[in-house]
Amino acid sequence: MAYSQYVNVDSLPRPEPTSLPTDLPPISDLQKLKKYVRNGKWTLQQGTRRHLWKHLLDVRYSAPEDCPPIETFRAQKAAFFEEVGQERNLRVPKMVQGDFALLIYHLNKEGVTSLQIVLTIVSLTYPQISYCPLLAPITSLCLHWMTEEESYACVSKLILKEFNSDGMQYLPTNTISYSALCNSLLPLVLASDPQGKSYNNIRNLINPREQLEQWIWWIFRDLPIAYLVRVVDCYFVEGLKALYRAAMTILLLQKKHTSNTLTEDAVRSFIKTLPDVANQEKFLKAMYKLKMPTREELLKANAQAKEEVRLSSSLLAACNNSGSLSHGPDSSGHSIILETINSIIIDQEQLHCLWLWLPPKSSVFQPTILYQTSADGFNLSQMYRKVESRQPIILLISTLSDEVFGAYISVMLKNRTKYDKGMGFFGDGQTFLFSLKPKSAKFPWVNNPTDPASSLFVSAQDERLVVGGGNHEGLAIDWAMDRGSSRTCATFKNCPLAKSDDFYIRSLEVIGLRDD
Repeated sequence: MAYSQYVNVDSLPRPEPTSLPTDLPPISDLQKLKKYVRNGKWTLQQGTRRHLWKHLLDVRYSAPEDCPPIETFRAQKAAFFEEVGQERNLRVPKMVQGDFALLIYHLNKEGVTSLQIVLTIVSLTYPQISYCPLLAPITSLCLHWMTEEESYACVSKLILKEFNSDGMQYLPTNTISYSALCNSLLPLVLASDPQGKSYNNIRNLINPREQLEQWIWWIFRDLPIAYLVRVVDCYFVEGLKALYRAAMTILLLQKKHTSNTLTEDAVRSFIKTLPDVANQEKFLKAMYKLKMPTREELLKANAQAKEEVRLSSSLLAACNNSGSLSHGPDSSGHSIILETINSIIIDQEQLHCLWLWLPPKSSVFQPTILYQTSADGFNLSQMYRKVESRQPIILLISTLSDEVFGAYISVMLKNRTKYDKGMGFFGDGQTFLFSLKPKSAKFPWVNNPTDPASSLFVSAQDERLVVGGGNHEGLAIDWAMDRGSSRTCATFKNCPLAKSDDFYIRSLEVIGLRDD
């Protein structure tokens, strides 16, 4: 059997000609095994990966006595699902985050159920895992060729390898490790090969406002599955270094085949065209032509990224001075559970929609209401005093025409004190506008280097708060906070957020983030 019973075979690409797999190299010959994996030409339809992935994880984790026995899985499944009732317990565990529908690949309905079962039992087996968003896609891929029990055993080995390593090598299992991973690609690209020969001056194409924090999801969310599985082959034997190679290869290929500035959106658009510019073999060949940092350099970079995240979290906690952190599934299928806030503008479903738009480093925190006109009054100066030291903040507006929209402002509004005259714009490219009613839409920064007006993010004057400038104001609120306006601006190229250019405000709220 090639695929497991959990796969919707009709949704997968047609088979391609391929060479038949040879015998797996022995566990003792790691270099030969790496070469074998890099040169492997197995189609998705072949059942080789069931045996290959188990073999590779046996190589990388040499203490099988620490792995929970299959009986543990069977007992947990019987107790948690079969005795209590499966439907009641089929929920994505708290340690997984993201849009769950994006992580199932080609699993059928039975496969999705099995994915939820395996993830739940993993969370029960390893309660010390607080946050591990990569676990869902990796488990999902295992289930394409393996049983539930085999998938559970494989991810257990990855988790134990991570717990017992001297640095992050396979799976980030908490918020700090995951944030450090998200933030680590750009410094590695900028630090590797200082003369810019191998990277062909790729640094010059990276906009300084872009942090490329979504790079891990270029691989697990955006790569065609045939490419993704080849990368995962390498990941299982080499760890995160293989993922860094894949992301850097994507950047280099985009540089070679397009003239676009390297932004998150541009990279994702390029990946859609990847099969047209490089087949799987060329992609893997390009991956292993790269000059990569050494293992010691990667560990050092990761330790530095973790320290920066800890410092950032400490500053946020000191500034906000309240809160808790919790993630899990909601009834709509998303795998983030947010605590209820007493908003009179948005409901819980709209809050979840909004949270999925936030940058990774913000979406791991819980929301808290900082300002409400119903309680604090309609006064811009009063609002500044209450929220200007918070970072980031989310501005929510409901109008008399029953519209709901707002802005995510990534920097502190107290920066406004640096500008005594004029509009005094400040901020960065993580700021965005959004609409939640009547339609949901996000309007991110357009990042147009040829137009300086596209970098007019926030202006916070005493008489007016503006988000987005150039030609017109994307969103503007007057000093009395009873009126506002919205037009298409150069910064976000947004549609007007209200039915008419000028609108009357029914309620306004400011949401902040809180952390333990």
